[in-house]
Amino acid sequence: MRKIKILMISHSSELSGAPRVQLNAALALSPDRYEVDFCYPEKGGMSDIAAEKGFRVIIIDNPQSGIKEVKSIFSQIALIFKRIRFILNIRRTIKRGDYDLIYLSSAASFYAGMALFALNKRVIWHIYEYLQDNMYNRFRRWVVAHFSNLIIFDAPADMEYFDNVLKHKSGRFIPNGVMIYDPAQLKPDVDFRKKCDYQSDDIIIASVSFLSRRKGIDVFLKALKIVSQEFPHVKGVIAGDTDTADPRFMNEIFDYAKEEMGGQVYFPGFCADVPSFLECVKIFVLPSRSDSMPLTVLEAMASGKAIVATDVGYLSKMLDAPNAGIIVPIENPEALAQAICALLSDEKRCRQIGAAAHQRAKDEYSMQKFNERINESVESLIRDL
Repeated sequence: MRKIKILMISHSSELSGAPRVQLNAALALSPDRYEVDFCYPEKGGMSDIAAEKGFRVIIIDNPQSGIKEVKSIFSQIALIFKRIRFILNIRRTIKRGDYDLIYLSSAASFYAGMALFALNKRVIWHIYEYLQDNMYNRFRRWVVAHFSNLIIFDAPADMEYFDNVLKHKSGRFIPNGVMIYDPAQLKPDVDFRKKCDYQSDDIIIASVSFLSRRKGIDVFLKALKIVSQEFPHVKGVIAGDTDTADPRFMNEIFDYAKEEMGGQVYFPGFCADVPSFLECVKIFVLPSRSDSMPLTVLEAMASGKAIVATDVGYLSKMLDAPNAGIIVPIENPEALAQAICALLSDEKRCRQIGAAAHQRAKDEYSMQKFNERINESVESLIRDL
C-alpha cells in the first residue's frame, strides 16, 4: 500500500509556537503510513529543526514583512510581485509533488491558501491564533473557509470568529499537547546561573516567549522592577527569539532592562531545552496582550511551575484559574507584580499551584492525546484514498 503524501506549509520559520505545534502534528503521524514534506518561507529556525527530524524541507521564499511595513510605493509593488511569485511557486510544488493532503499552519498562511485555487486538494487548516474582527481578518477568514475541508482550532475562542463559516465547514477543537515528564527525571541546566551571572540564592522569574510587543515583554519588565523592590534577590529571564520585524520595540525593551534593571534581567535567546531551563525557575510568567493557547504555558504546567498569566485566549480555562495558575488583566504591570509577590510570599500556595498545573497538563493536554486527535483528523479526510 502506497504512503499518503502530505505537504505541511508553514507561514513562518520562526522558533515560535505555531510552527512548533505544526511540527508536533507531523511527528504524530506514522512514517509507515505517511510521507510528510515541509515547506517554509525562509531557511533557518524551524526549517532546520524539521530537517533534523528527518523531514524533506522545501524553501519557497516569501518576504516576512507586511505591506504596511514597506514605506515606498516601489517597494510595495515589488512586495506584491514577490507574493504572486510565492503563490505560483506553491502551486507548482503541490502539482509536482502529487500530494494527497495539504496541511496549512495559521491564518497567516492565506497566501499559500490562495495557491490552492482549482487544485482540488484535500486541505486541513490549523488555526493557532485569536483573530480580531477587521477587514483584513475577514478576508483571511474567507480564504481559510473557502479552501479548507477541515479547520482545526487550538482554542474554543478561536472558533467563535469562524461561527458563520462553520455552518458549512467541518471544524474541530484540538488543544495543543505537551510531553509529560516525571519530575524526578528532569535535571536543571547546571551552567545556567553561571551563564546569567546569578547567585545560588537568586529567585528566577521567567518567561519563554517570542520577544514581540504582542507578547507583552515590556509589561513583564515593568512588573519585575516592582517585584524587585520587595524581593531584591529576584532575577528575570526572558528566553526567546527577537522580533526582527520590530527593531524599535527590541531597542525599547533592551534599553529598559539595561537602564532600569541593570544586571537583573537576562535574555538568553531561543531555548532549545525548555524543561531543563524551567527546572531553574521559581515562577513562570506569560504577560501577553493577545494569545490563544500558548505552548510555553503548557510546558510550564508540565514542569510543575507556579504560573501567572494574562487573561487572554484560552489561558483562564487552560489553568482552571485560580487552581493551576493565577490570571491577571492585560496591560497591568502592577497586577502582574502583585500576583508574583503573593506567590513569593506563600511557598505552600506556590507549590500547590505548581502541582495542580502538572496534574492538569497530564490529565488534559498530554502529547499522547494530541497525537490521537491529529491522527483521527487526518484519517477522516483520507479514508477513501
